[in-house]
Amino acid sequence: MKLLNYICLLLLLQGCSGQEPLREDFIGKWKSSNGSLIELTRDGHFNGIKVDMSKIIYDVDDLEGKALQGRWELTTDNYGKQVIKISTEKYRFNFYIVGEGLFEKTPPWRIYSYIGDPDDMNKYEFIKQ
Repeated sequence: MKLLNYICLLLLLQGCSGQEPLREDFIGKWKSSNGSLIELTRDGHFNGIKVDMSKIIYDVDDLEGKALQGRWELTTDNYGKQVIKISTEKYRFNFYIVGEGLFEKTPPWRIYSYIGDPDDMNKYEFIKQ
């Protein structure tokens, strides 16, 4: 009986662990609450419309309302966390990935960048449309 309890516990914990997002999960259009729109294409292109770059990069030229283009890739950061790395002609930055569930590892996925100090937990967040 104890063995059965341990097996059930292991299955429960495995179910809660979630999954790692795949590149295909991020292809498409993403929108923020302020109306900013980004598109991640299958061929690795990034398009941004009305993206408020001052929320992503501290010292930035005023790009709000202008189109932003570049490349994107799903990769890991210096801490081993999966991120979406954006490279434009002028800027390079990451979007962090978060999901639902206990460990935030279950779709639907959201992508975000911290606004200012990460300890303040202010996020510039995008949800897939």
